[in-house]
Amino acid sequence: MYANVISDNNECSPDPCKNGATCSNLQNAYSCTCNPGWKGNNCDQDVDECAQNPCKYGATCNNLRNEYSCTCSPGWQGKNCDQDINECDLAPCKNGAKCTNLQNAYSCTCLPGWQGNSCDQEASTSQAPESHSTVSPTTESLKYVYIGIGLGVFVLVVTNVAVIVIITKKIRRRRNTPSYPMTDRQQMTQCVPSQIDAVRDYQPLADRGLMRRDYDRIADRDVLPREYDEVEITETSLQSDVPQYRAPLAARTMVT
Repeated sequence: MYANVISDNNECSPDPCKNGATCSNLQNAYSCTCNPGWKGNNCDQDVDECAQNPCKYGATCNNLRNEYSCTCSPGWQGKNCDQDINECDLAPCKNGAKCTNLQNAYSCTCLPGWQGNSCDQEASTSQAPESHSTVSPTTESLKYVYIGIGLGVFVLVVTNVAVIVIITKKIRRRRNTPSYPMTDRQQMTQCVPSQIDAVRDYQPLADRGLMRRDYDRIADRDVLPREYDEVEITETSLQSDVPQYRAPLAARTMVT
């Protein structure tokens, strides 16, 4: 009687695993352990290291075997292009100027007598000896904002001063205007003609016999006489346009 003999074939022969992978023989199968940078059943597929976007700030990623490389944008450095290049390391500012590092740029603060981006140009004699530096657009805009605010404040102050002066003049003019009551003579001479005619038409014709001289005497004394013994009634007085006053009873009796 013969025993059943099971023989296993070596699937790792002839070396199905590629790129230095390790082959493990299994029952009617095999398994490959890939080296870094490789994948697949036979470790024959390259791993794309750029799939994780390791390069920063717009850099270009180049996939290599089991690695990658980054081509950095201007102003950046490092394996992943995440380090800013200090442009001041190259000492671009001349003649003792102060260098300020910026992103992919630099700024020079020149000493008196020098100008230019790198402070390598002598300032002209017509310019005042002062420090020169690269002015950003933001600083230029702020300058115009401050100028506008200053002009607005100036106009507001001038307007307020003008209003105060006008009001003060009006107050002084009112104070200097006399407000005394009119005397009887002023009231008499400022009568409205229509009122005088109304009084004259109301009085009887015989009561209009006051002479103009008697009217003037009454106006000068600001009082009416008690008696009119010397009053004469003439045709001239009756036709006079001067307003007359009603005579007392004694005077009217004499006229009658």
